[in-house]
Amino acid sequence: MTPSSLADANGPVTVVGTSTVDGRPAVEYGVPTPGGTSSRSAAGHVQEHVTVAPFVAHVWLDGTGRIVRTSASIASTVTPAAGASVAGGAPSSYTSTLTVTLSGFGEPVHLSRPPASGTG
Repeated sequence: MTPSSLADANGPVTVVGTSTVDGRPAVEYGVPTPGGTSSRSAAGHVQEHVTVAPFVAHVWLDGTGRIVRTSASIASTVTPAAGASVAGGAPSSYTSTLTVTLSGFGEPVHLSRPPASGTG
């Protein structure tokens, strides 16, 4: 990936600055992301609407153009639909932040199955 491949974003991608990620230099970019609204239905009836506010996702690229970190804080509001049988009936707002750091490129991956549970 190169900085020019970030051009498919929904707005101007900006260079935020340089930093060190996992001991290596990286360039941080701000990528505008539009918000949106979706509806959750049950039994054919709309139960609630989820609205996500527009936000800026941050993407760090290393010297070879690999994504080495991403981060975003996302604010959303859940609003029960009129007449929906959702407890409370009032809108609820949430903010979550997720940061992912990628490393160990080219290293072998070792997966193991978790131990079987004694309950069934």
